[in-house]
Amino acid sequence: MTPRPPLAWLLLLGCLAAAGPAGAQEEPLAIYYFHRPPYYLGGSQPGPGCRGLVLARACRALEAAGVPYTLVEMPVKRVLSQIKWGHYGCGVGWFKLAPRLAYANFSLPLYKGQPPVLVVNKERAAALALPAHPTLAQALKSGLVLGALEGYAYGHWADALIARLTPPTMAITGTPDNMLRMLASGRCDLWLSSGEEAQWLLAHHAGLAALLEIRPLADAPSGEPRHLMCGQQVPARVLQRIDQAIAGQEPPGR
Repeated sequence: MTPRPPLAWLLLLGCLAAAGPAGAQEEPLAIYYFHRPPYYLGGSQPGPGCRGLVLARACRALEAAGVPYTLVEMPVKRVLSQIKWGHYGCGVGWFKLAPRLAYANFSLPLYKGQPPVLVVNKERAAALALPAHPTLAQALKSGLVLGALEGYAYGHWADALIARLTPPTMAITGTPDNMLRMLASGRCDLWLSSGEEAQWLLAHHAGLAALLEIRPLADAPSGEPRHLMCGQQVPARVLQRIDQAIAGQEPPGR
């Protein structure tokens, strides 16, 4: 006859089974970001993590929600790949665009910044008589070459107008810092940015700023909301906890 286990062991096993997954430590959520000041400051910059207008808000929301996380810095195109593959992670500060809804879930808005502006090569803008406060359509139809960072979107309003008018465009791989150098060298003529990003970049690239200037857009809408964009492995219950924490913060924006 097989001996019966002691009662104490049976009670212990019952308690462990009752605890189940809730008793296990929650897996840290990967938070994907890339160096794009002033929104997110990468690890090569001095100081601790969670730096930047949007990244800091995301960290505060995750901590308030009690969701463990780890920061993972990677290029923007790889962030998109991670989300498309459905990993247990979220990209920080992404626009909620229709094509992305096919493979990602979005949090409530984390941040809403300043309206879009143009950063232009002064000499080329003057040569083609671009107005001081052009509409976006005027700028796109001016003959000036639009610089487009691969993997980036400009938001619903600008993306739709660019797709309709198909201006001459140069695709650029890299970061907004690369874009500034391309503009200053005359490789492209104008770039669509946000007010706070353009101001930060020109303030931190004094050598290039003399060749460039910011031109406000006469018809620019308000800044578009930025969200956490999460892979399909992030459960709805986790995203709900994050949304509750975001809703408890001060309204996104400046």
